[in-house]
Amino acid sequence: MSKNQKQCYNTIMSKIDSMEEQIFEMHNRIMKLKKHLDPDYEEICPDIEASDKAVVDAIGEIYATDLLARKPEGDA
Repeated sequence: MSKNQKQCYNTIMSKIDSMEEQIFEMHNRIMKLKKHLDPDYEEICPDIEASDKAVVDAIGEIYATDLLARKPEGDA
């Protein structure tokens, strides 16, 4: 790698590092703003939210299947 290419690479990496720091700071400011506007706000991981929904759907499916499999009881 020539000296010029290495210098270009270092410049690009430096800019990426700077952008990463700015993004991190913006994220922190957004989170502070959300907490200020809604003190009960809590960030939820999308994976956890999807997992919880899948569990609720699965339990609903189990109950529905169980209800359909039951024999009718009583006169009604």
